[in-house]
Amino acid sequence: MSETITLISSDGINFNANRNAMCLSPVIKELLKTQSEIHLRTIDAETLQAIIHWCENHINDGIELPPWQMDANRLIDMDLLIMPEEKFKKVINAAYILNLERLIITADIRLANLVKDMNSGEILSFIGIENEISTDL
Repeated sequence: MSETITLISSDGINFNANRNAMCLSPVIKELLKTQSEIHLRTIDAETLQAIIHWCENHINDGIELPPWQMDANRLIDMDLLIMPEEKFKKVINAAYILNLERLIITADIRLANLVKDMNSGEILSFIGIENEISTDL
């Protein structure tokens, strides 16, 4: 079995990634049972590159989630998520698509820190939800 796998982004860019690292995603692990290349039709190249980087930094962690604590590893994780807002939103979405629980938890904490001083309208706008009152309820 090859040490690397090929992931193909929605914009057609091929990435070679460490198989064990990418198997942190139960979705990718399952797809590898039947496919040698995985086409990720909803994840663009820039986002996929960030996901691969995350997984390769956590290759030895395993899937089991440790109890939450703010330690040096968590601070490094937070640093990995310092990026422009649009890219960050795409990374969160990709983490949910690929069921990367560690990344989801860390991204959610980072998101909470980003919106903690916003009012509800600003939060809705930040996450892309239109705030229109409808009388069609």
